[in-house]
Amino acid sequence: AADHPRADMSGPTRAPESAAKVGWLTPAILGFGIASLLSDFGHEAGTATMPALLTVLGAAPAALGLIEGIADGVVSLGKLYGGALANRLAWRKPLTIAGYLITGLAVGLFGLAQSWVHLLLARMVGWLAKGLRGPSRAAMLADVAEKATLGRAIGFHRAMDTVGAVLGPLAATLLLGRIPVRQVFL
Repeated sequence: AADHPRADMSGPTRAPESAAKVGWLTPAILGFGIASLLSDFGHEAGTATMPALLTVLGAAPAALGLIEGIADGVVSLGKLYGGALANRLAWRKPLTIAGYLITGLAVGLFGLAQSWVHLLLARMVGWLAKGLRGPSRAAMLADVAEKATLGRAIGFHRAMDTVGAVLGPLAATLLLGRIPVRQVFL
């Protein structure tokens, strides 16, 4: 039993256990979580409000399906190319910051749309940026998390993302009953 790597608990085999107990929620990991919460809050609120705006614009119901379908395709292409760009260490942070910024601005542009085509274009730009930023953000999260607590850091990040995805549509629903639809996007 003495030859078994786990038999001597005083050596390097204890490091992952102690790393998991001490300081896994660093300022960087917390920052990624908060950024994800706020981003999802904003774009999910915009997505939830889009059908009301399409009604105001007089668009056919099929416009929503077309916008969503194209946006899903664009975000997938963004992830494909974003993955290749994320391999360039110097590009990770700028891509992540620009991706968050452009996605937020694109959702804000929904409120200025004069036709469903404007919504489609804003959504395409925003979701392309969202797709491009995703792999860089994931790589940066992996860079700042300790190997022993990487799963915990990713789980925290995804949980914060989900909280934003729940709160955004809830806030949009509450706002729609109180202010004009275009102001919800502000």
